[in-house]
Amino acid sequence: MGRFTRGSPLTSFYKFLGRKFIWVGAWVTAVAFFISAYFSVVVGWCFYYFYLACAQPVLPESPTESAEIFRWFTASYYPLLMHTIGLVICGVCVFWGVKGIEIANSCLVPLQLFIVLFTFSWSLTREYADVGIQFMFTPSWHTLADPKLYVEAACQNAFDTAAGMGLFSAYAAYFTRKTSAVRYGMFLPMINNLVSLVCGLMLFATVFSTLISTEPTLTIPQIVDIMKDTGPGSTGLTFTWLRPMGFVIRPELQAAAFPTNIEQSSTR
Repeated sequence: MGRFTRGSPLTSFYKFLGRKFIWVGAWVTAVAFFISAYFSVVVGWCFYYFYLACAQPVLPESPTESAEIFRWFTASYYPLLMHTIGLVICGVCVFWGVKGIEIANSCLVPLQLFIVLFTFSWSLTREYADVGIQFMFTPSWHTLADPKLYVEAACQNAFDTAAGMGLFSAYAAYFTRKTSAVRYGMFLPMINNLVSLVCGLMLFATVFSTLISTEPTLTIPQIVDIMKDTGPGSTGLTFTWLRPMGFVIRPELQAAAFPTNIEQSSTR
C-alpha cells in the first residue's frame, strides 16, 4: 500500500481505499505515536539502569531494594533528563531520514539480538530453568472458557497490527519495484514472533530458576503471583529485579572501572 501510493499512512489509506477509510490511517498513525511516547520513557529508564548496573559497587539483593531505587529515581529529575536524551537521539536519526533510521537499525537490531540470544543461552544453563520452561508450555485448558482471554488476545493483536501497519506503510513508500514487499511482510512477522518466543523462554527460565534457588519453599502459584506483580510504574520484572534476576558484575571489575564509587562506599 505504501509503495503503491508513495505517501504517509493517511495518504495511503485515502488513495488506496477511499475517503471513508482515511480514519484507519489516522488510527495506525496515532497508535505508532503513542507507542513511541511510551517507549521513549522506557528507553530513558534503560539509560539510567545501565549506568546504575555499571557504576554501583553493590547491586540490590532483593526486589524490595530494587523497588526503592526505582522510587528514588522517579522522585528525581533523572527521568526527565534520560527521556530528553532518548528523544534527542531518536530525533537525530529521524532528521536524517530513511538513511539515518537504517544506520540506527543496522547497529541497534543486531545488538539487541546478541543480547537476547546471549541472555537466553545463559538462562538455559541455570538450575531449575527446566521448571519454568515446562510451566510455560503446560496449557491451562480451563482458561479457554474465560472470555477475558480472548479479549486480551484480540487487544494485543490489534495493538501490534496497527503499530506494524503504520510503520511499514510509511517505510514502504521508499520501496522500489525490486523490493519484495510480500517477502518482507511474511519474514518480519515470523522473526518477530520467534524473538518473542525466545524472550518468553528466557523470562520463565530465569524467574523460576532464581526464585527456586533463593526461596525453595515457594510454590509455583506463588512464583506466578510474583511474576504478575507489575511493580512501581509498571516496571515489572525488568527494573525491580535488576540484581536478583540479572548478571553479577564482579567487584574487581567495578573497582577498576569506577574506583571513586568504591572509595566512597568504603568510607561510609
